[in-house]
Amino acid sequence: MHLLQSPLQDHRPFHQKAIGLGRALPLIAFFLATLLLANALQLLSPLLLPFSRKTFRAYNRFCAGSWWQSSVWIAEHICHYKLKIQGDELPNNENAIVICNHQEMPDILLLLMLGAQKKQIGNLKWFAKNMIKYVPGVGWGMVFLDCIFLKRNWAADRSLIQASFAKYLREKIPFWLILFPEGTRLRKHKLKRAAEFAASRGLRPPRHVLLPKPRGFAAALTGLRSEIRAVYDVTIAYNGGVPTLMQLLNGAATGARMNVRRFPVEMLPTDEREIAEWLRIRFVEKDQLLSELLQQDPGI
Repeated sequence: MHLLQSPLQDHRPFHQKAIGLGRALPLIAFFLATLLLANALQLLSPLLLPFSRKTFRAYNRFCAGSWWQSSVWIAEHICHYKLKIQGDELPNNENAIVICNHQEMPDILLLLMLGAQKKQIGNLKWFAKNMIKYVPGVGWGMVFLDCIFLKRNWAADRSLIQASFAKYLREKIPFWLILFPEGTRLRKHKLKRAAEFAASRGLRPPRHVLLPKPRGFAAALTGLRSEIRAVYDVTIAYNGGVPTLMQLLNGAATGARMNVRRFPVEMLPTDEREIAEWLRIRFVEKDQLLSELLQQDPGI
């Protein structure tokens, strides 16, 4: 087995690396300062709750969306990072579940770019680890956005997920619910274990993705079926190797390609086992698609 999408290696001359670092450090300071400012503004939002929950949510969408949009603008116009999107055309302002392969932190930025294009950047909801909600900035902000924090204990998580979805439905909250079904970032040792497990079950060993965990996706599809219009299957392939966020900010990374497939909700199964199998097949296809994308000329 060979992992083709290796970590990005920075082979630039020393002076270019120094220039890149000189640019990255102020950007990091800007991101942190503005993130904490957005967080401080969000902390004022409970004052709106006695008057209007709709206004409370719109205010928090504006705070988060403004910060996310500024991150996208900086990546595109200061870091000159290019994202080439191919596949199905997505409509604007559509409630959807988004599933994506997970390799590194820049995955999140690329999903922000996609959300910005489709007028949903303020409506992004994330499945996240429970510990993140205690982190100032990102975690506190996600709490105000009704993101879902998981303890990795299905008995405890299931009721939390159901309560969150009930709120989405009851209050007509617009959303793109984003899941990384692999549950963790791709690493060689994790890929090795996934390949061994797949082989033991008579399945094709993956080369570029881990085996998806279906419970969260099945719960999302079942609980939100009446409100979503589609599931978006997103596959990310990086040019020249998978970058860290620092490599993206310092100019070592040039761009990525994103393939998007839209599956209308009426085409999706309803039985939990069939949903799990549907998701497994998507990741088999995603693995093959990554093999093809990584052999192509990026063209950007």
